[in-house]
Amino acid sequence: LGYVYCATKEKTYHSLVNDGIYYNDHEYGDVRILAADHREFPCGTIIEITNSDREKEVGVVLDTGSGMRNAYSQGWILIDLAFEKEALALSTTNKNTHFEVKRWGW
Repeated sequence: LGYVYCATKEKTYHSLVNDGIYYNDHEYGDVRILAADHREFPCGTIIEITNSDREKEVGVVLDTGSGMRNAYSQGWILIDLAFEKEALALSTTNKNTHFEVKRWGW
């Protein structure tokens, strides 16, 4: 239940329901789980995200979705942070976001 699309570095599948919204990366420590289009950001990509509403957040791409794929097909980059509750995600949407890739894939 709640498993992400990508296998982890350890070749297991992270469950957002059972394992939470963070993944312990061998290089970056505890990072937020992200969803993005894998044509641009392969599984295991580490991204630092900054916007005016939040502190810097470092995440790892472990998931994808039709919204991310459709946006990329239209020339947009859409990155989703995993949240514990959907209501939290809806209250933090921000279109003025900057990101920096720290590592491409595993």
